[in-house]
Amino acid sequence: MCNFYKCGPNWTAVYHTVPNIRPAQPHTTLPTTTLSSLLPPLVSGLMTINRNSDTILSCNSNEPGVTYTWLYQGSRLLPPGVHLIDARHLAILGATSSNVGTFTCVINKNGHEAASKINVTIVSDKAHVTSVVASPNRPQAGHRVDIHCNATGYPYPSIYWSYTDTMGTTYIPSSTSFPDPTTIRINNFQPSLHGGTWSCIAKNSLGVDRLSIQM
Repeated sequence: MCNFYKCGPNWTAVYHTVPNIRPAQPHTTLPTTTLSSLLPPLVSGLMTINRNSDTILSCNSNEPGVTYTWLYQGSRLLPPGVHLIDARHLAILGATSSNVGTFTCVINKNGHEAASKINVTIVSDKAHVTSVVASPNRPQAGHRVDIHCNATGYPYPSIYWSYTDTMGTTYIPSSTSFPDPTTIRINNFQPSLHGGTWSCIAKNSLGVDRLSIQM
């Protein structure tokens, strides 16, 4: 009897263009499925993609007259950024951590089902601080200043702040707050209190990076 292991090809990744979807996306085809009176064993595959990349998953069967159903983590509810192109094609656009998991294609004919699945992961990337920007960049005494940190990496890095005054002492001055995880706010800028080096530290499981700005 033909089953997944004997009849299905290995996982392949080629470049494929699909109308109405951004071109030149990695295209992964799930193993060919042959239906029988017995449910074939489930085939597992692993696919690693780049963060923010576009990918197409295809499900093909040699059996005519079958219906296709896509599942994510066992549910028909697809995650953000994943779109059904047609019954056999699924597009992951701008891959993020919310797309990590198991995608399953289930085919059905006259009540007989077979399935293939692929586990999607994202390429790990060391934390990297790309910029630290103050707004306004030349603050005046008594004004509010926001210092924003832009960082990349996967897993997404945690952001920490440090301040070193002109005497070399490191601490976080008073009159500061954190309106969001990537921003530190000086609510009442005073050159004698806040003039110095402000550093953004990004950290994930692969490493640590730091970038500073002088105020």
